[in-house]
Amino acid sequence: MHFHDWRRIGWLILTGLCVALPYQTESRVRTGFDVEREVRGDGSRGPFSLNVRDLVRGSESVYLGERLLKRTEDYTLSYVDGALVLVEPVLRGEILTIRAQKSFQVLPGFRRREALHDSSRVLISLPKRDRIRKSQTAVEPISGGLQVTGVKRLQVAVGTFPEAALNQSLRLEVSGMISEGVRVKGFLTDRSLPVRSTGRSRSLNDLDRVHLEVASSRFTAVLGDVDVAFQGTEFARYKRQLQGARFRVSGDHGDLDLFGAVAEGEWTSRRMQTRAGYQGPYGLSTGGRPIAAGSERLFLNGRQLLRGESLDYVIDYDRGLVTFTPGRPITGESRVIAEFQTVDPDGRIRSLGLRGQMSTGDEKLRFGTTLLRESRGASLTTGTTFSGAALPGAFLSSVDGMFSPQEGVQLDGEFAWTRSANIDNSSIGHAVRVGLTWQSEQARERISGIRAVRLTAKLRDVGESFQALDGVESIRREGIWGWESNLIRGAGRETEMTLRYVPFSFASVGTSFGYRSGEFGGHRFGTSASMDGGRYGQANVSLDRVERVGGRLSRFSGGVRGKLGWFRPTVRLRSETAAGSAVRGSRFYYTSISNNLPEGIRVREADVVSEVGAGRVLLTSSLTVSQVDQLVATWTDSSREWTQMNSLTATTVRGFRFVWSFGQTSRLVNGSPRQTVSLGRFRVSHRLGSGLVNQDIQYQVSSTGLADQERVYMEVPDGEGTYVWEDVDGDGARDPEEFIAETAGNYEPIYGLFTSFQPVRDASIGLRTVMDFSRGPFSRARLLRDLAFEVSLESERRTSPDVSIGIAPPSLIGFTDEEGLMSARRSVRSTLHLFRRRTIGSIRIDSRLSDDLDRRLSEDGRTKVREWVFVGKVRPSRGWDTELRVETGARRRAGKGAFAHNIAERGLEVRNWVRLPDGWQTGLTIGWGRDRERQRDLHARRISIGPELRRALRGRGRLTSRFDWVRVTSDDPLPLFLGLAQGHRKGVNYRWRFGVDYRLGAYVDAFMTYDATIRPERPALHVGRVEIRASF
Repeated sequence: MHFHDWRRIGWLILTGLCVALPYQTESRVRTGFDVEREVRGDGSRGPFSLNVRDLVRGSESVYLGERLLKRTEDYTLSYVDGALVLVEPVLRGEILTIRAQKSFQVLPGFRRREALHDSSRVLISLPKRDRIRKSQTAVEPISGGLQVTGVKRLQVAVGTFPEAALNQSLRLEVSGMISEGVRVKGFLTDRSLPVRSTGRSRSLNDLDRVHLEVASSRFTAVLGDVDVAFQGTEFARYKRQLQGARFRVSGDHGDLDLFGAVAEGEWTSRRMQTRAGYQGPYGLSTGGRPIAAGSERLFLNGRQLLRGESLDYVIDYDRGLVTFTPGRPITGESRVIAEFQTVDPDGRIRSLGLRGQMSTGDEKLRFGTTLLRESRGASLTTGTTFSGAALPGAFLSSVDGMFSPQEGVQLDGEFAWTRSANIDNSSIGHAVRVGLTWQSEQARERISGIRAVRLTAKLRDVGESFQALDGVESIRREGIWGWESNLIRGAGRETEMTLRYVPFSFASVGTSFGYRSGEFGGHRFGTSASMDGGRYGQANVSLDRVERVGGRLSRFSGGVRGKLGWFRPTVRLRSETAAGSAVRGSRFYYTSISNNLPEGIRVREADVVSEVGAGRVLLTSSLTVSQVDQLVATWTDSSREWTQMNSLTATTVRGFRFVWSFGQTSRLVNGSPRQTVSLGRFRVSHRLGSGLVNQDIQYQVSSTGLADQERVYMEVPDGEGTYVWEDVDGDGARDPEEFIAETAGNYEPIYGLFTSFQPVRDASIGLRTVMDFSRGPFSRARLLRDLAFEVSLESERRTSPDVSIGIAPPSLIGFTDEEGLMSARRSVRSTLHLFRRRTIGSIRIDSRLSDDLDRRLSEDGRTKVREWVFVGKVRPSRGWDTELRVETGARRRAGKGAFAHNIAERGLEVRNWVRLPDGWQTGLTIGWGRDRERQRDLHARRISIGPELRRALRGRGRLTSRFDWVRVTSDDPLPLFLGLAQGHRKGVNYRWRFGVDYRLGAYVDAFMTYDATIRPERPALHVGRVEIRASF
């Protein structure tokens, strides 16, 4: 870095200190009446509880990030209950800071009588309980004292492994007050990861999560894993998940935020190229790097989505795959932006940042500065290091401010410059922004009239070499000048002016003008009008036109929303027409540009939404029709799409709940057959008030992807894997079907990061019914109260999107093999309990019927399983239990190839358990089984004996020991993949375990086990483990 850069950094740091620190000595003394709360946004408007009541009216200051919100215009606050409600939803993860003063009030009380030992009675007063319901984001009240809790686990395993294994985990939490007015909060987690062979302590970089926060009324220090978000400026936005330190100092008129940390990966923003009617998985193209958990933000058509199976999307952080739920259908015009941070331990980025600002007491003057520095230790592409040379990196600094010379006039601006360096060269860029806002007195007081005018103007000049560190698109500004990527770099000069006029209380009009130079330069003119009918509804309309050299982009939007009691309809119309050079700015080419652009393109869209009902019953229906026309000599239809969504939620007081949603997208492209995709889900839950019957039904249909590539298996040392390989077809190739699950194997499955997916239609259903006659009107019937029955169904079908076959619930309840079916699975389980709650004995009957089909396997992998299990328990005398278990079943895989089989299984097992005096317990299990494979005419007989001994150490722990002897006989070799004799190998199999768990102290437990397994044709396996667990 040159001398001039260091001089600039020095001046900026000195400026930041001068901005924030002088006001610390001149600020008023903070008292116990002052309240400060931080609330993390959850994507809603609230209400957010502040855990404090009786606030002083007008004493609050509410900040969203670094922006001061205005009462009634941006939020409402209940001073009695301390509940904050926003006008607009706050994005998930954004921080709301609330500062206010509370009133001094003597605690109200109530009277209660209490009896003393001498039978006299007195009256005492107790504080009245606070009945306000806390929201999910409410801040917990601070209590005195320091509380430290956690669990530490250390395990050593020695055996037939090539090396001893040392594993440990740690969870530590600290919270409380360390002195008057100083609060500490933190946690440290370290999952079960191998400890270094040298045995030394792990560094902080090796731990999963480390977070320590010390805060007072003026100062906050955060160490470990910190989340940094500088979003109060336009050019210096910065958001990262870092590992380091962050310090914040706040005063009455200023604050300073400073951090220094390391990021394992880069923050990026990408437009996802979606496919009409396909919900995913979509790859985020992370270059094989995982995504930092919780760092992602997804936007669909400008609206932020929520993660969750029952919400908007699910994500696989390891492979960088996103799948949208049926509630968010993906159409041909969907605009999806994904912002996330990758994890790359080999590409650490060192970061340094500072943000300081000050303001006067009357909020008429504000000044701030931002300093950001990133450097990389080596080239991530070549891995080359440069001795004695400046490391590749970037530097950004900005100064921003606001000045209000009089009521209704506000000037604001920002100046930023960047310096980026790489292996070959470096570049310097700058960006400037100036803004003006003027409001008349009537507009400031939100009063309509002839003088209710608001004028805003903005000038922005971005140099060609300017590069923002946070290359994130501003969602609010997306599409204003066209739908090309609007990253802040090389944007040229931009001027905007907006005028808003409110002549009547129910109507307002506005107009805007803009000029932009650079690659996508031109002129923009727009006008808008809105009407507010109060309880009857609202209406709005807007026109917008962007003129470019050799082209024009015209847009229209309008909407009407009505309120007619329980019926609330909404109609929206949108149109966009692009011609000439502006065609590339059409939203039709949001993610990609065709090589052969038409002379013009027109996108028209209409939405009709209706809401019916409220409270316990709510029905919502929407219909969206969009059409795209292209101009090639004449206007011709290009594509047409219909999307309808319906949802119904109903709840009754009798335990019935119904949630249903169904959508259908139909797309017709010129010259191609119509494509129709159905998406939906429903859930029905019913519970009788007595609990006699519980029912739950879930159904879902979606359009997802089936992985083309199977799992890959990696060879590991004997005993450290979970699979073994058997050459079933005799070709010598290790096919995925030939790996069999087995304890202490020598293969371990891995999943590739780059997997292609074949689009399929995915439908699944789940049914569950439980009947318990011990509840309800039959609870007194002697024969029925001991009876309980449970049945469940799980079924799934994946079909080709080009073939129309059954995916409705009746098709899922049955199991039919049809052309176009890619995979299917169905499992029916039932359990019948007799004398369930009798101590003398009980009977249980289980059954399982399952069918599987997978076209990716040989001969389609068609498999059937039928199993029945009878379990009877009896207690002949006190301390003596006997259990009889009878099993019968059949497994069949259709075909004539190497994997085809037809197996019949029979088994019997008797288990006795006796409780002896002085805490001793002994048991003996004897089993017999016989399996037959009809296609190969194989017979396998199994005899097993398993003695068991336990000793309870009263109040301290217990000793356990078990020995299993299994002998398998057969006249022929037994292939492992058939799973005969419960997976045991032919010959004599031994397995035993000795263990002890003992409480060394009130918070320390020790565990020790020794396991041994001896199997024919496999090496003996001996493993000893010692574990110490401390809870504090």
